[in-house]
Amino acid sequence: MKPRTILTILFILSSIGFAEAAGEPPAGPPKPPAEMAQLKIFEGVAKCTGSQSVSDLGPEHPTAAVVRGRSDIGGFEVIIRYNERKTKDNPSPILALYVIGYDASAKQFVSTRFDNFGGQGSGTAPGWASDKLTLTSDYVVGGKKLGLRDTFTKKSDTEVDHLGEIQGSDGKWTTLDQETCKR
Repeated sequence: MKPRTILTILFILSSIGFAEAAGEPPAGPPKPPAEMAQLKIFEGVAKCTGSQSVSDLGPEHPTAAVVRGRSDIGGFEVIIRYNERKTKDNPSPILALYVIGYDASAKQFVSTRFDNFGGQGSGTAPGWASDKLTLTSDYVVGGKKLGLRDTFTKKSDTEVDHLGEIQGSDGKWTTLDQETCKR
C-alpha cells in the first residue's frame, strides 16, 4: 500500500475511535430530506399532451409524450425521463433526463437536465409556492447559454401542467412549450 493510503486509513480509524471515546455513537447514513416528499407528484408514469412554440428547436407543433419518474439514489433524488413521440408534425421529438434533489444547506431544490439536442443545464427552485414549482436554469445548447424556466402547476395528485420558457438575449421570457400531464 502507498504511504498516503495508509495515512488516510489510519486517520479514518482514529476519527472513529475519538468519536466512540467521546461517547458519541456513529451517526449512521443520512436520511433523505423531508422536502423530497414534495416531489412525489413526479413519480410514476404520465401521459402528456400539449404544444411547442416556434423556436430554434423547430416549428410550432403539437406534442405527445410519456414521462416516467422515480425516486432514486436512496430517496435523495427523483429521476424523470421525458420522451416525446415522433410524429409527422414532430419529426425531432425531445428526449430529456432530469435529476431533481434538495440542497438542505441552501434550502432549495436543485436540478440537472440533459437532452437529445446536446443541451444540458442546472437549475434551482426555492420550493413550491402554493401549487407551483418553478425551476430556473442555465441551459447550454449548440454552444449558446440561455435561461430556461420550467413551471409545474399541480392540478391534482395525478395531474400537472407544465410551462417551459426560454430567455432571449434581451432578457425576456417566451413560451417554448406547454402541456398537461396525467397519471
